[in-house]
Amino acid sequence: MSLSNNRKNSSSIFFWIQNIIYLWVRSRTNLKSIADDLALDPSKPVCYVFRTQSYTDLWIADFHCQKLGLPRPEIKIKELQEGGDGAYIYLAKRGFVQRKTSKDAPSALYGLVQQVVAKKDDIQIVPVSVFWGRDPGKEEKSIFKLLFFDDQYGGWFQRFIQLFVHGRNVVCHFGRPISLINLINEKNGIEQTTKKVRRVLKIHFRSLRISTLGPYIYDHAQVVNSILTSKRVKDAMADEASRRNATQEKILKIAKRYVVEISAKKTPYVIQAVSIFLTWLWNKLFSGVEISHDKKLQELADGGYEIIYLPCHRSHLDYLLISYVLYHLGFVTPHIAAGINLNFAPVGSVLRRSGAFFLRRSFRGNKLYTIIFNEYLHYLITKGYSLKFFPEGGRSRTGKLKKPMTGMLAMAVRSYILSSEKPVVLVPTYVGYDKVIETGSYLKELGGKSKKSESMGQLLKSLKILGTNFGRAYVGFGEPIFLQNFLDKELPDWKEKSEWYGNNASKLPAINNLANEIMVRINSTAVVSPSSLFSLALLSSQKKALSEKDLLSYVCLLIDYANKVPYSCDITIPKISAKEQLSYLESVIELQRFSHPDGDVIHLDEVVSIKLTYYRNNVLHVFAVPAVIAAFFLHNDQITIEELRLSCKAVYPYLKDELFLRWDMSDFDHELEKAIDFMSEKGLLIRQGDLLSRPVVADLAFNELNLLGRSLGRIIERYAVFAAVLSQYSENDSFDRKEIENKSQSMAHKIAILNGTNDPDFFDKGLFSEHIQLLVKMKVLETAVDGKLKINPILAKMTEKSMSLLSNDVRQSICKEANWSKGK
Repeated sequence: MSLSNNRKNSSSIFFWIQNIIYLWVRSRTNLKSIADDLALDPSKPVCYVFRTQSYTDLWIADFHCQKLGLPRPEIKIKELQEGGDGAYIYLAKRGFVQRKTSKDAPSALYGLVQQVVAKKDDIQIVPVSVFWGRDPGKEEKSIFKLLFFDDQYGGWFQRFIQLFVHGRNVVCHFGRPISLINLINEKNGIEQTTKKVRRVLKIHFRSLRISTLGPYIYDHAQVVNSILTSKRVKDAMADEASRRNATQEKILKIAKRYVVEISAKKTPYVIQAVSIFLTWLWNKLFSGVEISHDKKLQELADGGYEIIYLPCHRSHLDYLLISYVLYHLGFVTPHIAAGINLNFAPVGSVLRRSGAFFLRRSFRGNKLYTIIFNEYLHYLITKGYSLKFFPEGGRSRTGKLKKPMTGMLAMAVRSYILSSEKPVVLVPTYVGYDKVIETGSYLKELGGKSKKSESMGQLLKSLKILGTNFGRAYVGFGEPIFLQNFLDKELPDWKEKSEWYGNNASKLPAINNLANEIMVRINSTAVVSPSSLFSLALLSSQKKALSEKDLLSYVCLLIDYANKVPYSCDITIPKISAKEQLSYLESVIELQRFSHPDGDVIHLDEVVSIKLTYYRNNVLHVFAVPAVIAAFFLHNDQITIEELRLSCKAVYPYLKDELFLRWDMSDFDHELEKAIDFMSEKGLLIRQGDLLSRPVVADLAFNELNLLGRSLGRIIERYAVFAAVLSQYSENDSFDRKEIENKSQSMAHKIAILNGTNDPDFFDKGLFSEHIQLLVKMKVLETAVDGKLKINPILAKMTEKSMSLLSNDVRQSICKEANWSKGK
């Protein structure tokens, strides 16, 4: 029989069997783009390698090979000759109930290496893993384990059962190809090369299984017992018993209650059920979920890293969205740190079984609880379970990243130091939405109303949102931080540092630097969404209105800048036109359109304009450099390049701190030059020697320069308000932090009313508090012996530079209010 007839017969058999199987089975693959994700050489044949013998796995792999246009596994190894040919082998055979193991490499793999050596033509090895269900199971043997989850050591009878139990949830994973000729060129001999190939493949299969399914599911009672019997917890219980003058039994009950309150009870079947529910929910709420830079995760998983995801926090949906995305990308869902406020029935139980563990808002004054929480986190990290927690602590109410809370991060670093056998990597993660479901409540809280506690009643009330279009959701995975590399750079002797073991580890400079770097990398992975772009454009207009033509022209300018002077290589820019974005956005956000024969006008009412500040703030950092340059031309016709550079550098430290900008002062000069070049090229600035001028008033570029200069919103005005409040004190005066925060917020609120400012983060008390911390760090404010603050003389320069960026009306209002307060 000819080779072509063999292939026809093989294809016909596969076709009929696959059609029967796929009456029930539903499977998906990890590949999006064959060229990028797999990078096969089309001129070379392929051999697919399976961990264990399984015809169902082979049929699943062949099904996806047909769909993806990959060489099919349909011929014998000896017949592999050219590109387009595909064969398969497996590393181990299956018995009836258990896999047959052997320390020797399979003869088929030996023959494959031998063939490449003889013909000197390369064959690409592609490891294939097929996962039936997403349950890693428990370590101990049982009938339940035998029948109901994908045991890597199970036999063909178990796989037959799996076909019916987990046939609706199958993932087929194609690994990166391994070039045999490259390994053979190392000249270790056929036998040693075969053993090396087998070892590499086994490591790949093991790492992939852990990254997809996770380690074995722990028994909750064993976790509780492990924590309660650890030395640190036992010592803490003894101290607590002594302090309270209580019995050991009473303290043990309290400690056990803490462990049960904190710990997760991860259950794969609940996770699968939640995934099905979330698929329905996202289809109701969103027109799509866009994911960027997820290939990084597979590289980390292949490297055997334990991953800690560190996302920004926009909404309660973040908890669900990130886990959902990871689950559908084929990765194990992480254990999630959730606020104790979410532990209400029945939501708390579902979250706990989905992998959530709960923490109180404050650990202060409760040493036993703190140590138990530390020990639980240490247990998860040392046992290889991936984690996710929000470095900001709570949700951002303004759309900008909040200052990170370092407590949980310090615990994770401490755990790594105590047991640094497995490498740990931190993955900053960006989350964004075209429309956040909590925007209304955020505005009320910024206006002074207290936050409502989460409850079942609140959840039921929120069901009314199901008929609302929230546009798209966005998840982006940032540049990872390899923990050991970071610590080696920050503290070469970090393993000997006793400070890590104390209660003040969260205040160490290295931890603060790490937290700041995480926030910088989150911003470096931002998605410039249609809602953020158009919010930025419309809110930059004084009347919150632009003709459609001018609006589209300005948005095109912003997109052009983001593409030509990219903030970072991980920023995601919309690929559709500005006009298409506007059309899409009008179905999501309440933009007002005034039709006119000479061209429509797009405008915002007052309520919507306040809401859109949230989305504008998501991308302020992307356009911060040209915006601060343009701000100096709002009230100046021309400035020398040197004066502009010095003025921008005077303001930059405050913008860098608030917006988590990525450049050091030494790099900022270069970014300024690139922004000035772009603005000159577009006619926004006229360069004559070392002098920069703005365009003539009648020019469209003049209007766009003004829009760009106002795009930072009221940030500069807020700095000026703060400086004006501080200027009321002399160098000999001392004052309390809270006093300055309250005065600044009060003045900002009044000026906002007087000048018609409806930007909620202009008078956000939290931002004034963060600004004080920065000024103390920069020594503009000095801490007195009694803990109060004193003014440094350099404050006068800061005040002068801030005031120079303001309009006459706002400058007059601030000066008037400052003088009035001083007179009082």
